[in-house]
Amino acid sequence: MQRFMEKARLILWVLTIVVSLWKPTLQDEILCEETYELESTLETVIVTSPQYPSEYPPRTTCSFSFKAKSYHRLRIIFDVFELERANNYGSCSYDYIELHDGVSADAPSFGVWCGQIAPPIIISTRTRLFLSFLTDGSIQEVGFSATVTMVNSSYVENVATPDPGACYQLLDGQTGFFTSPGFPDNYENNIDCVYIITVDSDNNVQLRFLSFDLEPSVNCVYDFIEVKDGSSQGSLVLGRYCGGSGNHPPDIIESTTGSSLYVHFHSDYSQRYTGFKAEYIDASIGFPSVGSGTTELQNVVVCEGTIITTSKHGMFTSHDQELYDTYPPNKECTIIISGDRPDEQVYINFFQNDLSPPNEGCGNEGDFLEISTNPVTWLCERDRGHYTTSSNHVTVKFNSDENGNNNHQGFKFTYVLFYEDPYGCDEGYFMCSNERCIAEELVCDGLNHCDDNSDEEPHACGEGFSAVWVIVIVILVIFLGPCCFCICICINVTTQKPKRNQNSNGNTVVFANIDPPPYSARMPPPPTISASQNHAYPPVPSNLYNQPQSNLTINLPPPVVRTPDQTTISALGLGDRRQERNNILPPLKGAGKF
Repeated sequence: MQRFMEKARLILWVLTIVVSLWKPTLQDEILCEETYELESTLETVIVTSPQYPSEYPPRTTCSFSFKAKSYHRLRIIFDVFELERANNYGSCSYDYIELHDGVSADAPSFGVWCGQIAPPIIISTRTRLFLSFLTDGSIQEVGFSATVTMVNSSYVENVATPDPGACYQLLDGQTGFFTSPGFPDNYENNIDCVYIITVDSDNNVQLRFLSFDLEPSVNCVYDFIEVKDGSSQGSLVLGRYCGGSGNHPPDIIESTTGSSLYVHFHSDYSQRYTGFKAEYIDASIGFPSVGSGTTELQNVVVCEGTIITTSKHGMFTSHDQELYDTYPPNKECTIIISGDRPDEQVYINFFQNDLSPPNEGCGNEGDFLEISTNPVTWLCERDRGHYTTSSNHVTVKFNSDENGNNNHQGFKFTYVLFYEDPYGCDEGYFMCSNERCIAEELVCDGLNHCDDNSDEEPHACGEGFSAVWVIVIVILVIFLGPCCFCICICINVTTQKPKRNQNSNGNTVVFANIDPPPYSARMPPPPTISASQNHAYPPVPSNLYNQPQSNLTINLPPPVVRTPDQTTISALGLGDRRQERNNILPPLKGAGKF
């Protein structure tokens, strides 16, 4: 009985240890799901993390679903927010919450948050809102407490007033531009900039980036631009963009819920790039087709209203010169040319300019052109020329007064976006003699786009003898010349006459092109040796191989020396040498060896 009790205690002790070790894994099953349906704008719902205000448990998955009445939306604000911080890459991969604009986690996401930076005030675009809360197995914090209310569908959150000196811009009007701080120079580290765009009408707003150069990273966790569909930080996220393959913004971003976009630019503590330049426009107007950003040759475009283009080249005129002989009075138009590379410049060539002369100085009144170079350039009457900007954008404005133009022909100019690279141009570009890189389709079109006319020279158009071929021929001569010389020497040596040597008797011996004499002419036949001669080999005993190895004795006779006759010695010129050596010939090859 005592042994049984001892075994029972041992089993109970083991079970206690197993349960204590298994307890953390049991917490993997902690789930919480709650659903709230709001009926009035005066109703308030407060949701918290499990065990709040104590630390939330590890390995927890919770979901909170909210529903509003028809023609209403949901507003959520976090009063307390304290979760485990983000990982070293700035990504919320440990403990985090995520808000979705819909009924489940499959709905569009407003964003993911962790650490101690609370999410902004968020307003759903529909009648549903979904909040998910996930934790891992280590480091628990206090959690969160949030308040959810129902608002009318027309509700708009007031925009907070920025702190003094903050990077903050409110942009309005039908169209406009904005850039990162310091563009086209590198932006600073540890900055956050907000750009809130609101066009004048109730239409959507379109946004595109003319230049984009940010630090690359996976999931855009270092430096990034985040665009939201609305005027507040809590608006729905349309996308997050940064440097690197596949992380750039699309050609055009358009709002879906109204006439506002919220743009947030963030940089971390390291790595600085040139940043971005962006433009926006009322979606009912849309970006002009001339600004497609392609490098296809553009037709002549009449200056009307405001034209924004990012095309690599083009041509503009004051009026349709095929229909009208002169430009109209009281005309104002603006042409904005902008490149998508921070190292680009704009080259403008006014090859036609015929304006009505002003009554006073150029630019004060009358008809004139204004170019936003540094300093500003004014063109009046028949002023022409070509101009190069120091940046990748330029604005050209044209103004005509109410007076008649007396059949003046107006203006026409071409422009090209180029960059300089002394080591060569990218694919699809032509390298001018002044190291400018322009689009290949501009070569040999009859216009000077390089500013040194090298794009119209014969060698560029495939005419004449190109300098490239001269270089190729020189290289071939340098490397193939020595080889050809050696081959000629070898051929010359092999075709020389046979070499003739003289022996000691003065007789000429030819070693080439003569068949050697037969053996019988060179050496006498071997002498016949009989068994009675001393140099003959004795007969081999029949029992030679049957004798023991220790008793085996082989008596070898001296070698037989074959003496050549006098004719052969004379032919080979060896007579004198034998006399000098006292008629002693060297042993034949193999003599004395068995």
